[in-house]
Amino acid sequence: MLSQIEEIKSRLNIVDLIQGYIRLNKAGTNFKAVCPFHNEKTPSFYVSPARQIWHCFGCQKGGDVFRFLMEIEGVDFPEALKTLAQKTGVILKKENKEISSEKNRLYGINETAVKFFQENLEKTPAGQKAKEYLISRGLKSQTIKEWRLGYALNNWDSLIKNLSAIGYKLEDVEKTGLIIKSNQPPAASRQPLNKHYDRFRGRIMFPIFDINEKIIAFGGRIFAESSEALAKEESEPVAKYINSPQTLIYDKSQVLYGLNKSKVEIRKANSTILVEGYMDLIAVWQAGFKNVAAVSGTALTDHHLLILKRYTDNLLTAFDMDEAGERATKRSLNLARSRGFNVKIITLGLPNAGEKIDPADLIKKSFEAWKKSVEEAREITQFYFENIFARFDAGSPEDKAKIAQNLLPEIKIIPNKIIQAHWIGELAKKINVREEDIREELKKTKKTEEIGETFISRANKTEKKSRQDLLFERLVALFLKYPEKKSLIARSSDFLRAHQASYIKDLDELLNNQPNHSDLYSQFSHLLVLDDEENSDFDPEIEINECLKELKGYCLRQTLNDLSKKIIQAEKEKNEENLAIFSRQFNEFSSQLIELI
Repeated sequence: MLSQIEEIKSRLNIVDLIQGYIRLNKAGTNFKAVCPFHNEKTPSFYVSPARQIWHCFGCQKGGDVFRFLMEIEGVDFPEALKTLAQKTGVILKKENKEISSEKNRLYGINETAVKFFQENLEKTPAGQKAKEYLISRGLKSQTIKEWRLGYALNNWDSLIKNLSAIGYKLEDVEKTGLIIKSNQPPAASRQPLNKHYDRFRGRIMFPIFDINEKIIAFGGRIFAESSEALAKEESEPVAKYINSPQTLIYDKSQVLYGLNKSKVEIRKANSTILVEGYMDLIAVWQAGFKNVAAVSGTALTDHHLLILKRYTDNLLTAFDMDEAGERATKRSLNLARSRGFNVKIITLGLPNAGEKIDPADLIKKSFEAWKKSVEEAREITQFYFENIFARFDAGSPEDKAKIAQNLLPEIKIIPNKIIQAHWIGELAKKINVREEDIREELKKTKKTEEIGETFISRANKTEKKSRQDLLFERLVALFLKYPEKKSLIARSSDFLRAHQASYIKDLDELLNNQPNHSDLYSQFSHLLVLDDEENSDFDPEIEINECLKELKGYCLRQTLNDLSKKIIQAEKEKNEENLAIFSRQFNEFSSQLIELI
């Protein structure tokens, strides 16, 4: 009987999977392409249909269908397993069928609702006005279709009637957040008590997708015509946007709008343009800047950053940086900086115009101005310097103190000491004081207050972490959650880095002496991206072995890199003995790496 992994592989052709992401060209019995994981002009990425594996001779990455999905999507093995199981129709044996069934039911309701909203947009008079508004904002008809935008009629029960006629139960529809049951419905609805009514009315509808293109929620936006009608019906001020509440399939703090379409482009560009809201994201995408994601209905969260970290360390933000929005924005951006992101600020505005403008409107008025704004995005500390020095007189002793008071917290948060030293020197030079005095004041300065509120453990007070560091931390989390599997991890000490092997050894001793380790586990549990309710008894050996396999790959590649340098040096010195030794070792480790992939 086939294992679940083997069954998935037997149902899925690796060529079909990969060419869904990149263009493959026939090369004999194989296929080749430009590698999606590093910049190159000559194709060195090969796919073998016979062996059902892929390998890049440029960046040395390779593997099977699971490894490709993990690399291209930035997910771990359990998530790749779930995705490919769904794609191939393989039912994971340990999956909680009840929860899985309910999730699928909610996905189905959302999909039906999207089609209803799309039909409203195209075929009703009110929907046509909504579409005219979208086109007036610069969106093309094809873009509207591609993002599946729609319109919710300004009725209290139009969606309810549509879904009920299809056969959906109202209690299930309520679980999606599309309708509301209330003991006190809005006065204008004229609904009896304990009845349902549509949450979204008279609004342009933006479906929100998960990473696998499933619709998990909605955002609804008013426009000129609808706002007047809604204002007459509602007793309270009408919100410009309303969003779905948290549900079984949606948590806004863990979802970035548009990432379903942009994740591959973000990896290619090695940067994310981060915007606020649906309209801005779609406009930026339509303009050709496809490495874009948006936060919607919430501030940038730590979980958002963990998701983005899978794809890039570079953020270009087009957030609101006026006085009203600056505090919230600074909190988000400092959170990103503390997570090891390189942050740049896109300053939005038209030449010779003082007005602030959002990305969608700027693109509509002047694509060149938008393009220039992105190209001239400023490093965040530079942005703070320019803003503060524009507000104060660097020649005044009092203002010098105010300048330092504003900038020192931003300098202190920089994790890299070399970069921090640069800005200390810049500040000292600009206000004409000694660097020693700046450093003395820096010691007294607290980091920006928001950072202290966000992180609760050393695992979260990160310096910039490599993929290898993150893999090791996940290995530690598995060690803590499944101590009975520690013998698997203990065997890994031969290829872990010295401090990592030492950490595992110390941790083993600690757990032997102190079995209750809930506090310690909580520091690392966020690295186990597993839905225990849905897949509670998955085999931890699979994930542990995948972590170990990838860590060993890093170790072997580093060893080969070191040996390459030694071989070059031996050739320069014409040391035949060392050249033979290093060459033999290089071949041995190369063979190990080939076997590993």
